[in-house]
Amino acid sequence: MRKSYISAGEKLLGTKWETTDITLFSDFRENGDRERYQQFIFGKRNHLMALAMAEIMEGKGRFMNDILNGLFSTCEETWWGVPAHYGPKMPLVENQSLDLFNAETGGMMAWMLYMFKEPIRKFSPYLETRIQNEISRRILEEGAKKKEWWRSASMNWNPWICSNWMACVLFAEPDREKQIKYMRLINESLDGFIDGYPDDGGCDEGAHYWDRAAGSLFDCLNLLSYATDGFAEFSSTEKIKLMGDYLCKMNIGNGYFVNFADAGPELTPNVEWFPSGLYMKNKELISMAANTAKSRNYFTNPAKTYTSAYLHTFNRELMLLSKLSAFKKYEGENVLLFDSWLPRIQVMTARSKKNSTDGLFVAAKGGHNNESHNHNDVGHFIVYADGQPLLIDPGVGTYRKETFNNATRYKIWSMQSGYHNVPQINGVDQQYGSKYAAKDVSTKITSRKAVMNLDIAGAYPKEAMVKSWKRTIDLTRGKNITVTENYVLDKFVRPTELMFMTQAQPQVEKDKVTFNINGKKYGIFFNSNDMQASYEEVKLDDAKFVNMWGKIYRVKLTIKSNATTGKIKYTIKEA
Repeated sequence: MRKSYISAGEKLLGTKWETTDITLFSDFRENGDRERYQQFIFGKRNHLMALAMAEIMEGKGRFMNDILNGLFSTCEETWWGVPAHYGPKMPLVENQSLDLFNAETGGMMAWMLYMFKEPIRKFSPYLETRIQNEISRRILEEGAKKKEWWRSASMNWNPWICSNWMACVLFAEPDREKQIKYMRLINESLDGFIDGYPDDGGCDEGAHYWDRAAGSLFDCLNLLSYATDGFAEFSSTEKIKLMGDYLCKMNIGNGYFVNFADAGPELTPNVEWFPSGLYMKNKELISMAANTAKSRNYFTNPAKTYTSAYLHTFNRELMLLSKLSAFKKYEGENVLLFDSWLPRIQVMTARSKKNSTDGLFVAAKGGHNNESHNHNDVGHFIVYADGQPLLIDPGVGTYRKETFNNATRYKIWSMQSGYHNVPQINGVDQQYGSKYAAKDVSTKITSRKAVMNLDIAGAYPKEAMVKSWKRTIDLTRGKNITVTENYVLDKFVRPTELMFMTQAQPQVEKDKVTFNINGKKYGIFFNSNDMQASYEEVKLDDAKFVNMWGKIYRVKLTIKSNATTGKIKYTIKEA
């Protein structure tokens, strides 16, 4: 393992630390692009952390000059965050708003100070003071002087920022009274996050954001336990235990996870989740992290995992290495839960066969259309066949300025209900807002069946002219999924279409639409007297969608009747 880290660091010896390009920074305001600047600044951070890990492993001072130069270069940056979270077109000294990556850099600098305090002092005590002053000015004082919106939010910003804010307090603030003051503010913020988090432990931001929501909370709790010598201990708190269970419940298999909200379909469980799993005594989380360590050769080439990260987290790497002897004892396995039901966020998952990807897997949701990282998708469901995608959630494309402005977000096709597996009623899609929600949501889960019932009429605006739309999603394990649409309209305006998104090429026949999934045929079977099938290919102009899916098709089952009441049934099964 040491050789892996040292080898990665050797490739970066003599690194020239570039300054921030303000025209690159201004991309976001000019054209909505956030990627170019983020790739530059995250690359710079990753290089510094790779050099730091090499020095920690070798301990001979060979990498210290590059580390010192990198630390000073970071201090010289006007702002440590990213333009997507910043108001002005260019960074300003007087504007140090505390965002995710301002805090992330502050946390990295604090951990660097902790790990390299002696060589930094040996070079010059002025550099130690400079780092402390920059952290104080940008993070500690900024956090104390105003209460940002995220301080009471139950989404990822709160614990993510707090995990780094806490490191800054513990490692870079020498004044004890100030430490206590700042820690009280952090604990108040974390209380707000925990209090507002769903009681079922569900993350309405989706599986990908769990890592920075509940996952970052566990970073905080781990660090707090160390700082208080075990006095502050929350691992047995029921809600916190349920937060740890969430990700296992979303695991489909073969690297796929349920991807409601802003998430892609594939997710590799992080080896750095091991300390969190250990803290909570969560066997499933431990097992998933250990399984990744085994499959990715972490114990022989950890730097590959490290250097391939979009933005690596120095604190998590160090925390994991402190638990290395315990980590090596676990074999790990892919955790495939039989079923789950999260009543607060209204998400159900179920599979045909225990501990297996064989057969059908379904995940369905109720909820409302103002969830964190919301898509208009009340009543939406996804289906996987033998561990491969069949009916999909397209996910989210490359983040741009338009993604985080509600005036423009729902003009993006992948946010619209018309591109999720829900009906377009009387030609009208669902609408954004908390009041657009499911009602009468219930589930019944047994060893033989998993059934979800809900009325999704409330997710549509009045123009849809719908009084009730009761959808039943019924998995009979080892056999099929039957979906029943029982509806009452105020008025017939135009034919209603049931939408289904897929990455597999559809084959349309009179009473079925079939798909080839790894050499096996699966299909949607329906009564041709009730509906007519068609499909279209979705034009993908974002490379992220192409990388995730290759191609995306939208299948439409058009209801033939113009009656204001009806009951439609269709079945998803192997052809």
